[in-house]
Amino acid sequence: MDSYSMIYEYIMKKSEQLENEVVQTEHNVFGRNVDAFDAFEALVARCRLEMAEEIFSDIHRVLRIIRGVNQ
Repeated sequence: MDSYSMIYEYIMKKSEQLENEVVQTEHNVFGRNVDAFDAFEALVARCRLEMAEEIFSDIHRVLRIIRGVNQ
């Protein structure tokens, strides 16, 4: 497995983990009475996912540039 494949695999696994975290916290929040901490926890999970998606998008662009230069 080359280093690019390892990076892509990491991105896919981390994205899946963060998406599952968002789903779990949203189920926790919407399934019962919500206090401020629960709402904050759901917000943090959503923000982590959105930030990771933005970073991963930037990494994809950089890797495409690097691959284009090396070919």
